[in-house]
Amino acid sequence: MSPSSHASTPRSLTTAIALVLTLVAAVMLAGPAAADMHDAEVEVGGDANVFTPDSLEVEVGDTVLFTWVGGNHDVSFEDDSIGASETSSEDGTTFTATFEEEGTFTYTCTVHGGMDGEIVVVAAEADVDDAMEDEATEDDATEEDADDVTQPESVDSGTGGLAAGLPGAVLVLMAIGALALVTPVVARRR
Repeated sequence: MSPSSHASTPRSLTTAIALVLTLVAAVMLAGPAAADMHDAEVEVGGDANVFTPDSLEVEVGDTVLFTWVGGNHDVSFEDDSIGASETSSEDGTTFTATFEEEGTFTYTCTVHGGMDGEIVVVAAEADVDDAMEDEATEDDATEEDADDVTQPESVDSGTGGLAAGLPGAVLVLMAIGALALVTPVVARRR
């Protein structure tokens, strides 16, 4: 082994470790995001020509995933703005629909009469809580009370920044990866 190839081995190993740690951190970050692509699921078909469940309640902004589990079916919403799936008989076929406003949205399988369902879309829980809080504030507030409002002594604004909300393990792996990449550069300058 020549001296030059021997000297580059630790740097190559350090770079490889840094790349592996970075890849692990990226997978850990992507895992929860990929799993949360939908908020509810409806099975299409199966042993009978049915949607399971045939009635589902979701919140405004939620996405419903329709997954084919048997038979030749489609999903066609009465409201054309939501869209429709292609007809498929392939298990595992999926179709998603996102609901941006409150209401009841009916759908059917155009292949099989009587195979229908509904999605009931309600206000998001945070929206309901905010509306209730606003009503209570309006009911309780008067002009005399306006002068008596006190401000909090301190406000916790959270950690913020790029790392806000990242799991601790991901941050540690990212830090180790960064150190592994920087260490050879610093060592070469000495």
